[in-house]
Amino acid sequence: MIQSVFSAPIAAPDVSLVPVGATSLQVEWSPLTPSQARGTVVQYDVISRKAGASAEKVERVQGTYKEHLITGE
Repeated sequence: MIQSVFSAPIAAPDVSLVPVGATSLQVEWSPLTPSQARGTVVQYDVISRKAGASAEKVERVQGTYKEHLITGE
């Protein structure tokens, strides 16, 4: 039997942003198709940056999730 390792996805999911109050956003995405995912999606990196800032914030989200709340703390 031959086994191969998973590869990086060939596409990014479709993403939408929903405002939640004055300082938060709900990030929602639709799952990739199996051919786009090229294996099991283990995690998503949600990267955000406050307006006018240069530093990015990276939040790691489990691959089974389809949404994440970004707070403007």
